[in-house]
Amino acid sequence: MIAENLAERLDQEARRTWVRWDADRWQEIVEGPAANLAKGLFSVGFPGDAAGALLEAYLRLASEALGRGYLIPTESGAGNFITYAWNTLLPRALPGSPPERAAEHLATCWNLGENLESSPGWLQRIFLRSVDQLQSLDQLQSLVLEVSKQVLEPPSQTLDTGKNTLHLIPLATDDRLFLPGEIQFVSPTVICVFDRLRSTPEQPITQGVWLVDPPLPLGPLGDPGPAPPRSGRAFPSFPKDPRISPFHRFAVNEHAAAASMTTSQFVAALIPEKAG
Repeated sequence: MIAENLAERLDQEARRTWVRWDADRWQEIVEGPAANLAKGLFSVGFPGDAAGALLEAYLRLASEALGRGYLIPTESGAGNFITYAWNTLLPRALPGSPPERAAEHLATCWNLGENLESSPGWLQRIFLRSVDQLQSLDQLQSLVLEVSKQVLEPPSQTLDTGKNTLHLIPLATDDRLFLPGEIQFVSPTVICVFDRLRSTPEQPITQGVWLVDPPLPLGPLGDPGPAPPRSGRAFPSFPKDPRISPFHRFAVNEHAAAASMTTSQFVAALIPEKAG
């Protein structure tokens, strides 16, 4: 379904546009996710002209993403939304979109991905973890609005109102050597946890956690930037629990409290229960 000369024509255009064009990576995209998208469109009987236009738009944006460095090789161990969308989400979900909305979904993924490239790394990780739950691209716009609201706006619940719930969050899943140490809030509900043994000022080793109920581990975050001033709030009393060892470091704000422990790869967090 991909026109024989389309991929080659885009390759030649990109070579003239981008200084660090990766021709081998481009071929992997054409033979992998782009071919999977074409097969998916063909298998559901997507209208021929619409399928051809959609594939060309997908490949044009893929070539721009590759030229700009947005498409990250999987072997690097890093990840971003555009790489996930073009490698996995769009080839899987775009064929199931109504033909009249498919181009809109493609544009939504591109715009979200570009915005995330200039956003903090923890926000990119939240969307990467959240979007994997999508059943349909029709849900993407509402997911973007809901996640943005939850992450960037302070929650209505605080530690001083209602009931709080204790959570133990494992951080060895993404890094089996990770030993939680210092904890820093980077948003009202997102913490960055530093590895206490391996982190250095020049090369911090960190993981993030979104303190929602239930908490969402975000994996590696890199350098979160300067630590904000401490809130001055007293650390709340945690429920007695045999799994909790003495605290090593902690952080607290109005909406959540989190602590690393002296002999654990878990982080203990106290989070207000959802209202209603």
